[in-house]
Amino acid sequence: TYQEYCAAYDAQHSDALRQLCAQIIAEGGYGYEPVAITRGLESMGEGLWLGVVTANAGIEAQVSAAEARRTIRVCLAALFPKHFSEKKA
Repeated sequence: TYQEYCAAYDAQHSDALRQLCAQIIAEGGYGYEPVAITRGLESMGEGLWLGVVTANAGIEAQVSAAEARRTIRVCLAALFPKHFSEKKA
């Protein structure tokens, strides 16, 4: 099942993202809750991934990989303006 194959990876990924969020929040003095920000970023990423997958399956009105990357970049810039820019690096 999915859980058997992916649970350990998902846990490692979540922990790494939470640690990165906590570090950025501390460095920038943003005052956010790292767990909540991590959950939001994970949810956004999963939703965008689903949009990319369905777009590749020919379903209309979904999102391209480029649009997904731009969306994430814009959201990171909004949350962490001292660390991210909306523009490509």
